[in-house]
Amino acid sequence: MNKKSKLIFCYSAVIISLLIGAFSTNRIFLKPDLPVSYKIVDSKIVSEEDFEPFKANSIIESADNIQLYSMFQLEFLLDGKEINDKVLLTNTYGGIQNQAFVTLVPYYRSLYFIIISLIVGI
Repeated sequence: MNKKSKLIFCYSAVIISLLIGAFSTNRIFLKPDLPVSYKIVDSKIVSEEDFEPFKANSIIESADNIQLYSMFQLEFLLDGKEINDKVLLTNTYGGIQNQAFVTLVPYYRSLYFIIISLIVGI
């Protein structure tokens, strides 16, 4: 392989990588999340803020009647949904169980993260 062929190959590889990255960023915009922030406390998923009809520090027990045992399971379940889909959440607060439908929102609520990720990726 001569020098010119190597250079063409390198440029082609870079352009293909950039195109794949650009088309993949579209998936970032489509990732859904719950409209309430949550965290893990004692191996349970707990809401961090009030969100009708849920109260802060309520335990999110299930989504669409699927028992949740980890944050990874919740994320896997949500990855199969789309933004604006409705999900039936079951939560417990003070021993009282509550159910309500919530509308999923974009996971990345700020475009700054996506823009910075794209720049760093290049």
